Amino acid sequence: HHLAALSKISDRDPRICQRFELYCLGVEIANCFHELTDLEKQIKRFELQNKQKKDLYNYQLAAPELLFQSLKNGLPNSCGIALGVDRLLQLLLGQEELFYDYCLK
Repeated sequence: HHLAALSKISDRDPRICQRFELYCLGVEIANCFHELTDLEKQIKRFELQNKQKKDLYNYQLAAPELLFQSLKNGLPNSCGIALGVDRLLQLLLGQEELFYDYCLK
């Protein structure tokens, strides 16, 4: 589930994570997911992904203790969408080459 990020996995099909991304002209402008609120699953996923980072890139991230504490306290089911307003504006103004130039550096 390397593409699942912080999202839940479908109950009906374990190959599917409950998230999507919105692209315009090849630029990701938004992403959305159903938050994984199961603390044990979140810890296992973090540990697995952190091990993969260590193996592939020789670095690790600090554990997201605030997130883990929120999940322990009972974070309710939630979902949302994050819109990259800067990216959307670049596309609307016809300045998408600024995004590509920035990402290729």
